Amino acid sequence: MWPKCVSKSDIEGVIAILMGHAPDDLASLSFHPDDPGPTLEEMFLCLTEGVNHVFRAPRYDDVRPKMLHLAGESYRLYSAGDSDGGFLAIDELHGVIYRTS
Repeated sequence: MWPKCVSKSDIEGVIAILMGHAPDDLASLSFHPDDPGPTLEEMFLCLTEGVNHVFRAPRYDDVRPKMLHLAGESYRLYSAGDSDGGFLAIDELHGVIYRTS
C-alpha cells in the first residue's frame, strides 16, 4: 500500500508520479522484486484521502469537491485507457491545488 498523503507536498508528489508514470508504468516504481509497485487504484486512493485530509477545513468547502471530481475523473479516464484525458484531468487538479492556499 502506498503511504498516506498528509500534506500538500505529499499530494503534489503523488500527482507528479501519476503524471510521469500512469497508467502503465507504475510497476517501475518498485525497488524490490517481491513488491509489484503501487497500483493505479492505490495511487488515486492515496490522492483522494489526502485531498479530504489536507483540505478538510471549512474554508476549502467550495474547492474540495472540484478537487475530488478531477481526481475521480482522472482515475476514470486512466482506467478506461485514455492516458491523454487522465493526464489532462490530473494536470487540472494540480493547478487547482497549486492555486489553493
